[in-house]
Amino acid sequence: MGTAERGVGLLTAQAVLATLQTIRLNPWHKILPPALRSYRRQRSYNSMRKITLKPVELTFPTPSGSVPVGVIDGLPLWYTKRTPYAGEVPLAHADIAQDLLDAVDEALSPLFGGDWPHPFHVVTGVSARAVQRDRIFKNGLPPAILFFIGHASEMSTAVAPPRAFGDLLLAAARMMAGREGGSATLRLSSSEIPPIEIRLQALLPRAVSMVGRLRVGKEPTFLRAFET
Repeated sequence: MGTAERGVGLLTAQAVLATLQTIRLNPWHKILPPALRSYRRQRSYNSMRKITLKPVELTFPTPSGSVPVGVIDGLPLWYTKRTPYAGEVPLAHADIAQDLLDAVDEALSPLFGGDWPHPFHVVTGVSARAVQRDRIFKNGLPPAILFFIGHASEMSTAVAPPRAFGDLLLAAARMMAGREGGSATLRLSSSEIPPIEIRLQALLPRAVSMVGRLRVGKEPTFLRAFET
């Protein structure tokens, strides 16, 4: 394994773990950009609208603990507790239920495929029932989870195909769940991250090497490579 391959594996492993730590470790009120100035109402929200979950910086005053999760018709979409806002206009979840579900589906399908609820449950630790489409339509998702979706989706655009990044998120989450006493839904302590990170950094280059050897060589060459 060359130095360059090990370096790529290290950087990718760190990116995956950093993404997961956003949702697994940090209280959502500690991972937000500062709010700076006020924003004017631009329209009423009584019709279908486009929501995109992605990183966004709030540039107007908001209550402490506000969570920016994306944009809605070009306006910042953010939450205070479970109340969504478009710019400075408060909304009810029922006003954007279908639009939000469509945005979640649009963001997660490239990462996990059309059957994303189960892998999404594994990655986030949210209960399997709560991430079903009908429940998201009815109840929405916690703002921190929407924040995570937007950042994971944005990061996946740098990966071709995005599904590869989704697979890495799953691998990291399964290693977390597989630790002693771990489960798919238990939270982590900060002390548990370094050992998992070390294991992932060691395994990722090995996986790349194994698949690469299988793909580039004939079978005898592949087998001899594993004998040495």
